[in-house]
Amino acid sequence: MTKLFCKDDYTLPDIRGNWRKAWSSLSFRVELIVSFLLNIALVQFVNWYFPFIQTREGSLINDPILNLIQPRDLSWWTFGFEYFAVIVGLTYVAFRPKQMVLLFETVFLITSTRMCTLYFIPLEPPIGLIPLADPILGRFVYSGNLITKDLFFSGHTVMVFIMFLNVRHIWLKIIFLLLTISVGAFVVIQHVHYSFDVLVAPFFTWIAYKIVDTAHQ
Repeated sequence: MTKLFCKDDYTLPDIRGNWRKAWSSLSFRVELIVSFLLNIALVQFVNWYFPFIQTREGSLINDPILNLIQPRDLSWWTFGFEYFAVIVGLTYVAFRPKQMVLLFETVFLITSTRMCTLYFIPLEPPIGLIPLADPILGRFVYSGNLITKDLFFSGHTVMVFIMFLNVRHIWLKIIFLLLTISVGAFVVIQHVHYSFDVLVAPFFTWIAYKIVDTAHQ
């Protein structure tokens, strides 16, 4: 369906025509509705799951990269870059309904994968952590709880990298790639994540994206 890099499309898509054509397909309607509802259900599950993860004992890792970094609070930079990427990415797929389905399904698969890795690889927060209190997810996903053990792998990095994978415009890809690198660096500098939490996040995300994309071909 999509390629990692494609020739730029400088014309604004016909949003009404694209949705009219896509909605005429029963399979599209089913996929869109089911993938949306699954993500809503997953958010409800996370409301219970993250507080459970927070109660578990995990391993404290000696991260040589973190040992070289004096922690700094970059929360607003992290949220600013991440939510900018999400808003622009969602706006992009709003004009392209088939890519919206691809995005929803990828988000569900990568989030489900992350729930599994959090269970099987319990970790203690890095030494020197400065809490990253998300003003939106903290209220609607974390139920107001401060979660510090959702470590392996970095969800903030995942969300921006998904947008990189899902857009086809070369300049948007460059922007999202730079934002991915920046957000990953910010959460490491703030000691919110271990360095390997961030380094493996794009790999897991790419695998999830390729599984979903291949299923649509």
